[in-house]
Amino acid sequence: MPPSLPVPLQRYILDRGLRRRSIVRPFSTTTLHLNASEATGAARSPTSSAVVSAHKSLNSPPSDAEGVTGQVCNWIYSVQLQDVPEQIKTNAKYLSLGGIACAIVGAQLPWSRVAARAIMSWESPGDCTVFGWNKRLNPLAAATLNSTFIQGFELDDVHAEAPWHANSIILPTLFAAAEHANRGPAHDPTSDGPSFLLSTIVGFEIGSRVGHALYGSDMLSQGWHSGAVFGPPAAAAAVSKLLRLSPEKTEDAIGTACTQSSGLMAAQYESMSKRMQHGFAARNSLFSALVSREEYTGIDEVFERPYGGFLAAFGQGSTNVPPYLEKNSWTDWTMTGAA
Repeated sequence: MPPSLPVPLQRYILDRGLRRRSIVRPFSTTTLHLNASEATGAARSPTSSAVVSAHKSLNSPPSDAEGVTGQVCNWIYSVQLQDVPEQIKTNAKYLSLGGIACAIVGAQLPWSRVAARAIMSWESPGDCTVFGWNKRLNPLAAATLNSTFIQGFELDDVHAEAPWHANSIILPTLFAAAEHANRGPAHDPTSDGPSFLLSTIVGFEIGSRVGHALYGSDMLSQGWHSGAVFGPPAAAAAVSKLLRLSPEKTEDAIGTACTQSSGLMAAQYESMSKRMQHGFAARNSLFSALVSREEYTGIDEVFERPYGGFLAAFGQGSTNVPPYLEKNSWTDWTMTGAA
């Protein structure tokens, strides 16, 4: 390794050479054990996805089951509706109903009409509902618009401690994913009421945890639109649960979603785009989950990577010590702060 290269770049190059998952990734045909980090099987190339799909276990483990991201992905895969306290389920139902109401109210606001007419002018009809317009578009376009509508009057839910508006990202992403799976070319029905509720809870919970890890309102103080930052990994997690993705593919989805997290609070002044920043998050997280479902790999260990990882990157500028938190406790529910 040339000594003149910066140390982070040296680490990156070495890491790419030594990691077990880059372009070529092993796949497992064994049963997942939640605390096991080993995978067995042969490597695959990007051109062998059909072979891998035929042999790859539906519960293939994440790259590091003991790491923060691995724990998150294993929890997403393993959590069941009976594991969720009744109070959390009831709260999630009320939050979802409120989000749907916001979409109906927001669909015909002046700025929503501008967004809808613009997007509909270039998008072809699809299989996913656009609230308040009697139209169907492709899943990414529908998620973008429905999210924008929910944020349209900023009457939607808020998690005061995280803080973020969960509904405007989680619900449009899940609605589009469910309709696309049920009505789309693959015709792979994956959702019913209980599975949709559980996926919603997963998204709410992961987004709230990400918010807490970055000290919540600190992100706003630094000028980041917090929901547009916390939302992509949360919604990618929710769709991964709905589509029954393995922990490995869930890690891919979250990794690809995290690298698209962004949003500037300067959008709150004169622009219409603040309302659509959650739409960007919804679209990008849905995109991430759908391509991961088809074997497109994402960033491994995205939360804990010290160089270019999600927490390290967004924790820069924090005045807290440490600048971000990695500890997870799966006995407490963080989404209780949402209302």
